[in-house]
Amino acid sequence: MWGNMIIGLNKRRDRKVGLLKRLEYIKDSFRNPTSHPEATYNIEGAQDLLGLCIDVINSMGDELP
Repeated sequence: MWGNMIIGLNKRRDRKVGLLKRLEYIKDSFRNPTSHPEATYNIEGAQDLLGLCIDVINSMGDELP
């Protein structure tokens, strides 16, 4: 479902390419691998993911009216 949303957003004329690339990076690098039960994160990986998520959430907030 996440991939379908990114595809749909990429079709928009007013798309934010940098934001969409970061969302796709989170999906590919963190969400998909985390779907496997044996996946774990060390503290550094968890902090990196948190920082990236905060950045993306702030960027999405900037786009709200």
